[in-house]
Amino acid sequence: MKIKVVILYRVVQEWRSPIFQRLSDMPGYDVTVLHGPDFSGTKVISTKTNTRYNKRMLASIRVRHGTNNGMAMMPLSINLFAILARIQPDIVLCEGPSSNLLNDIIAHFYCKVFKKKIIYWGLGKIENRTHHGIRIVLGSTIRALEKRADGIVAYSNYGKQYFKDIGIQSSKIFVPVNVIDTDLKLQSIAKYQAKTIYDEKHLAIKFVILYVGALDINKKVDLLIEAFFKLESDYPGDVQLNIIGDGAERKRLESMVDGKGNNDIQFLGKMFNNLTPYYLESDVFVMPGLGGLAISEAMVHGLPVIASIGDGSEKDLIIEDNGIIDKNLSADKLYKYLKYMVVNPDKTRAMGLASAYRIEHKYNINTYMSQLCACIDATKRL
Repeated sequence: MKIKVVILYRVVQEWRSPIFQRLSDMPGYDVTVLHGPDFSGTKVISTKTNTRYNKRMLASIRVRHGTNNGMAMMPLSINLFAILARIQPDIVLCEGPSSNLLNDIIAHFYCKVFKKKIIYWGLGKIENRTHHGIRIVLGSTIRALEKRADGIVAYSNYGKQYFKDIGIQSSKIFVPVNVIDTDLKLQSIAKYQAKTIYDEKHLAIKFVILYVGALDINKKVDLLIEAFFKLESDYPGDVQLNIIGDGAERKRLESMVDGKGNNDIQFLGKMFNNLTPYYLESDVFVMPGLGGLAISEAMVHGLPVIASIGDGSEKDLIIEDNGIIDKNLSADKLYKYLKYMVVNPDKTRAMGLASAYRIEHKYNINTYMSQLCACIDATKRL
């Protein structure tokens, strides 16, 4: 008999949707995805790509609340309890309560009333992040929900440690390290002439740096721009920085560049598809602030990665062989790391190959799905 699973998320993100599809395609599960409406003007929006799995948008109140770490946005779906009672899932797999607290509380209440199982799927805790005011009160509510979960899906082994520290049994915690659908991405890469793209780009440019992600204050893209200015003064006309993404910080970041009259920093806007050529023409990927999934996307394209604190998955994905993690990353330190890579192209290429190898053999969509399914199956047996 199939395990009936409801997945409860704020929205169906472009990068999470392939995971939902894979789970739905597996013969042992009957999956329904419930989600809230888009928060227009933000990155909290559902994919517009056609999907085959069963999903439903819930009638919801959009709740927004300012915090010291930015705007918190979550839906309050007033008919969620009734819908769950109608579906009668064996397991509710919830996006972590840090992102979807109000609906998670409703789902938790449903599971306790009907004696069903609940799994929380989240990163746990971001290193060095502090909370103030109402977020401290909410934090105690979030921890209370997490501690009462029947299973935990953690983004990383760093996240697993957080869940263990708040008292959750290790046997209930599973770690599908946060990666994109690497198989889908490899299929996309195979359509391109990777060497030709790289060689043609490097007829004019010696070294290409790539950033992909939202342009908000927590991403610290200004550090990357400042580091690039220093690098460019050493190699005028030989280095380029491509910035893919959009957000509240874009105008400020562009003003930093415009003030310098710089043409070697390109703001390419938001893209969900056709990023592969930009990865293939690059020498290194940099994630100077929060993030996570873009690391695995860079690695599957064979790029070394320089990162600071992200969602915790960077600690699993990046080792000395394929990149650099510096939790106290500054513009000066980033400049030195980048210059080292420019000066040592053979080492940089070897790091890129190590990235691709690590994705192929250690952390990929198949290891991800294995851990996710293991959590569902183990929780159902409780």
